[in-house]
Order: sequence, then C-alpha cells, then structure tokens
Amino acid sequence: MRLCFRRAGLPQGLVPMLALAGATACGLQAAGLGSGDAEDRAPRDDGGGEAAPDVPDGADALVCPPAQAWCSVGALLLCSEDGLSYSTTPCPLGCSEDPRAHCRKLVPSNVPDGELLCAGSENLAVRPETRLVTFQTATGAIDEWTEGLVLVRRHRPEGEGVLEGIHYARVPQPDGAPTLGVFSFSSLLLPSGVTLAGVGSGALVLLSCGDVTIEGTVFVGAAEITDRSGVTHRAPGPGGADAGAGPGAGGDGAWDPGYELSGGGGGGAFGAAGGAGGAGGYAGAALAGAAGRAYGTPELVPLWGGSGGGKGGCLGMPDGLGGAGGGALQITARGTLRVRGRIDAGGLGGAGGCDRDGAGGGGGSGGGVLLEADRLVVEAGAVIAVNGGGGGSGIGYSAYGYDSHPGQRGEARLTAAAGGADPGTYGCAGGEGSSAVAPAGGSFACLGADDFYGGGGGGGAGRIRLNGNMLEVARNTLSPAEGAPGTTTTTGVPPSR
Repeated sequence: MRLCFRRAGLPQGLVPMLALAGATACGLQAAGLGSGDAEDRAPRDDGGGEAAPDVPDGADALVCPPAQAWCSVGALLLCSEDGLSYSTTPCPLGCSEDPRAHCRKLVPSNVPDGELLCAGSENLAVRPETRLVTFQTATGAIDEWTEGLVLVRRHRPEGEGVLEGIHYARVPQPDGAPTLGVFSFSSLLLPSGVTLAGVGSGALVLLSCGDVTIEGTVFVGAAEITDRSGVTHRAPGPGGADAGAGPGAGGDGAWDPGYELSGGGGGGAFGAAGGAGGAGGYAGAALAGAAGRAYGTPELVPLWGGSGGGKGGCLGMPDGLGGAGGGALQITARGTLRVRGRIDAGGLGGAGGCDRDGAGGGGGSGGGVLLEADRLVVEAGAVIAVNGGGGGSGIGYSAYGYDSHPGQRGEARLTAAAGGADPGTYGCAGGEGSSAVAPAGGSFACLGADDFYGGGGGGGAGRIRLNGNMLEVARNTLSPAEGAPGTTTTTGVPPSR
C-alpha cells in the first residue's frame, strides 16, 4: 500500500518528505529523487508499518488520505479531515499497524490481559500516619495498620474485580511458577516511613495506568513472624518457597548416628547458586547438603520467588532448619516509576544446629523484583536488594555451654548477611549470604579434626530486572550490582503492543 499525492499546492520541501515516507507522485516523478520507477516502496517502520493508503483519484490538492493514519520511521502520521495536512507523533516504543496504526504502548510482563494495567480507577496514596499496609495476594484484601499492628481500616475487601476503585485478579503462570495476585490502580504513592508488604502464597503484582512513587519500603522478603499466640513462624515472601522447598532448594545435611557427626544444609538458590553446607566430623566424614542450583530467566518471565535452604543434619529436633526464600514482586507503570526508598526481597537465614549434635541450616535465596515503566528512576539513596540469607552455625561448646547461632536475614543493603558465628569447640560457622559484589552464597568448609558439626551454606542472590524506555539508575543502589561478576541484575525495555 502506498501514498499517492498531487504536487500541486504542496508546501516547499514536503514532496521530498512524503517521498521518503513512501509516497509517490500520481503520474509524475517526485522532484529531486532521481529517475526511475516512481512506485518505490517506503521502508518498513520498526513497528511493522507500511506507507500510507492511496489518496483517492482526482483529489488534486490532497496531501494524504483524509482522516487516515499510518506508521513511518518510528512515528504515527495522522492525516487531517480535509486531507490537506498531517500531524506527526513520535512513538518512543515504536509504531504498529496491527490492527490499525497506533503508537505502541507499554503492557505488563507476565499478565496476558494487558487491559489490566488500566483496570483500576483509584489514585492510591497511603496515608503517612499508616505504618504498614498489607496486600493479600490470595484474596485481594488491602489492610492498613498503625504501630503495634493495630488495624486501622480495610482499604479493599476480599474478592476479584473492581472494589473501592482497585482491581484485583488471580492470574496463573506456566511451568509451575506461583500464581500472581494482581492489583491495578490509576496511580500509587507510598510515603516515607510506610511499609507496603505482600502477604500470601502468590506473587505480588502492582499495576498502574499512571505514575508510581516509592518513598517508603516495599517488603516481599522472607521473615520470622510471631503470631498472637506467641508462636514464631519462618515464612517465605509472597511467591517464595519454604525451607527446603522450591526449584533451587538447598540439600539437607546428613547426621551420622554412629559417630554423632552432622553436615550443614545447603544454601538455597534462584538467580545465583547457594553455598554448599559445611562438612562435619573428622575432616568431613559427615555428608554436607548440596548447594541449590540457579533457575528462572533474567527477564523474570515467568515471575518466580526464591527457594529455601536445606536443613542441617540433626537428631530430629526442630532446630537446624533452612531459611525460607524471598518473595516475588512486579511493579509496572505506564508513566514514571520512581524509587526513593527500599525494595526488599531478601531470603531468611538458616537456623543454628539442634541440641548437642546438630549442624546449621542453609540460608534461603533472595527473591525476584521486576520493575518496568515508560520512565524508570532509581534515585541515589534508594536500595533494591534480593540478597540471600546467611547459613546457621553448627552446635559448639564454649565456657557458656553448648550453643549455636542463626544466620542473618538478607536485608535491603549492599553487604552480605553474616553466617551464624563460630560457636566454639566442635562446631563451625555458617556461610555468608549474597551481596552486591558476590551473588553466590558462601560456604564454610568445616574440615578441622574436631569440627564435628558443620554450618549451613549461604543463600544465593535472587533476580532484579529493570525495564524502562528511559532508565535512570543511581550508583550503589542495587544488590547484586549490575556490573558485578556473575550478577543476576539485568536491564531491558518494557514489552509493548
């Protein structure tokens, strides 16, 4: 299809422009374009567009077909109603003629129905006096809490569809990846001092038709949670896996009942491998848990969370458990997504060795964070981290008796979570978790002649993906850092159609 125009009445310089866009003269040759066939086709647009439709025959002064649009060289051209002029709109994400000419627009990854991006009408601005707002990924409920976990109000009730101006849907993923809990807004503002936390087994997806500003903390990490009855639970982040579970789970350490020796649990993996558990007893006689293996894609499609660390070899007591994996978060904005605060998808540290014969548990891996927007800005002072937890130490003896130490949780910072400290005679320390410069989990060998009880391996890093047509990322804001050896942080452009 080509644009046929009449030279009569065209402004000076427009003929060559139209010819370069794929138009040809009706029975004439465009001046200044050389001799030969006057029906040369236009170069295809990067969005697949062709030259404009034909101008009706006999329209002597028409520049273009009235009220029609077409793509040319990354722009959308729209002809006026009278056909005497046309406008040009640059298309930053490209121009497409499927099904009709239009500038391509950002659509969210992992959500087949792109219309969900603009399905909500609420401009959600969390009140500064709120300390915590929780998003239930399995039910769609949104609750606001003050200090001391006092419920202030239910901002959105349970249920799918649009409620209180916020759309919620459960969206399955392929290949066994966690179900998505998808919340849609018109815009979102999270003030400084407020934490937005995802809760539940599903990954947390926040979609905005406009801007998103994160000044507070978005938390999707694994954590120890104490319920109202006083019982402490080692919970994964939303979309993450429990201790010893997930595609990149660390292996369990073994316990040798004959010699009362035990090996540490392996660290969980996601983007990077976990650390192997420490061997135990007589230069490594007890079998240590294997390091978890990496999985998933750099693009975070599908969207996965982290995996748990393996448990340390033990007589069967409840201690020595691995850490749970960090959760999965996606934020997509058809506007500006600005991060001034923190995004935390860290894994939990492994527990210390059990009783008097136990090895430490492996740290859980970090989770997944996918951010995408027309303009994505990560400001200086912000932190986006998917750090693995440290491995727990084996049991050891000191002047204070037998003791063991848990590994630290993978926090929203650039440094590694420490493994459980050296517990003294007979026991070994746990391996470090991942950091900004070292994505893989660490390991403490534990091969001394009297090192009977190994420490757990550290959890590996999760994955960070930043998609932006315009991307501005300050230095020292990402863990792992984008340029670090073996990094699991990548950048790209957002999907569009």
